[in-house]
Amino acid sequence: MCQNLILPGCDKMDRIITLMNELSPDAMSALERRYNTLRSLSYIQPAGRRQLAEYTNMTEREARSETEQLKKQGLVQSDSCGMRLTTEGMKVLLELYECISAISNKREMELTLASALNIKDVSIVSGDAEQKNMVFRDMGARAAKCFQKYAPDIASAAVTGHKTVEYMTNSRFISGRHSELTIYPVRTAQLNSEDDNANNNCARLARKMGANYKLLHLGEGLSINEIEKKYQSAPVMEAVAGAMGADVIISGVNSLNGSPVFNAMSVCARESLLQEDACCELLGNFLKKDGKQINNPPIHSTAVEELGEARIFMLIAGGAGSVDAISALACRLNNMHLITDETTAGALIRSK
Repeated sequence: MCQNLILPGCDKMDRIITLMNELSPDAMSALERRYNTLRSLSYIQPAGRRQLAEYTNMTEREARSETEQLKKQGLVQSDSCGMRLTTEGMKVLLELYECISAISNKREMELTLASALNIKDVSIVSGDAEQKNMVFRDMGARAAKCFQKYAPDIASAAVTGHKTVEYMTNSRFISGRHSELTIYPVRTAQLNSEDDNANNNCARLARKMGANYKLLHLGEGLSINEIEKKYQSAPVMEAVAGAMGADVIISGVNSLNGSPVFNAMSVCARESLLQEDACCELLGNFLKKDGKQINNPPIHSTAVEELGEARIFMLIAGGAGSVDAISALACRLNNMHLITDETTAGALIRSK
């Protein structure tokens, strides 16, 4: 594994933005509005003004004003299908992403939360993931940008099948040619929807980044004996070993109600976990708020300790239901780079 992964900062840009805030706060406000309009349009394009207004909670008049200005700057264009970003518009959006923390004054909050949780790093996006689905897309885009910075210095990465990871792999902010990088799926032998989606996330991320990838195919409706035979086969053993030896592991985490493993259990088993104060599930591991594991990991699953052996564990999680889960994992994984929303970040800071 690579030993020295450092996510570059943008100290000069921080200073420039501080000066801009002091000298011309109106200019900063306009910059944020234009950025938010570009960002939103990139998610729903092609779109009309009414659709953009509804998506961003702007009035139609405000949406018209913002998009007309962006058209004059050559960042947005219109056709019979609606408005969309130009090539230059996407380029500008990508560049703004580089210093979005500074633009939104989130870096101090990020450092405070990283210190409070005693983890490697935190990246915060604006908004409340509980209230607007767009915030999850923002988290995915931010995670994509962070991973792009790690990619040149690593040999391998692994992804789970969580929905938040899917937002990342679907992001427009992933590209490049990383022929030395190999992506692996992280999955259990539970054969649920998240297991299947791990392969999809793996292949999608690798193709966008021009990387190599190995998939973990188990099949459907297998007996325990059939699963055992699969895990003894060379292709499966290679994929599992690759995932466990990855430099970076990218994952989400499930609340109990959102856990396909929990929901597939018997009523008795679910009640037992609730009595033990389980707050979350990750790859079949059920944890309490203090990070203590309640169950033994399912056969052929990945233990939480193994996630801690990666150089970076990127956790993409947000919303009120994820606060206890994030805290629990932070107790176990100080290699964590958390990507979350500002409402969740605030709740985590207050809980400490």
